[in-house]
Amino acid sequence: MIKQIAILLKHKNAKVISDKYSFFKSSFNYGPIAFFILFIKNIGVLQALKPIPKKSRIYILMIVLNRILEPKSKLGSLRWIIKTAIP
Repeated sequence: MIKQIAILLKHKNAKVISDKYSFFKSSFNYGPIAFFILFIKNIGVLQALKPIPKKSRIYILMIVLNRILEPKSKLGSLRWIIKTAIP
């Protein structure tokens, strides 16, 4: 891995970021969401929700994930979804 980074830094277009805080202005939550989606799938929750229309099923899952990861109100849950990698 270190060799690969060294090769990339030698490239003519390589630049070192001096202020990482201004470079990374926003990020999206992905890892915990991916984990819980796989977990929910493995325990059969997705299968149990099959009769529900797809769009409603997605909203239900996102609100459940919000309650697990970062509990908020219904409106807060919708705002939280926008800040994740889900959209």
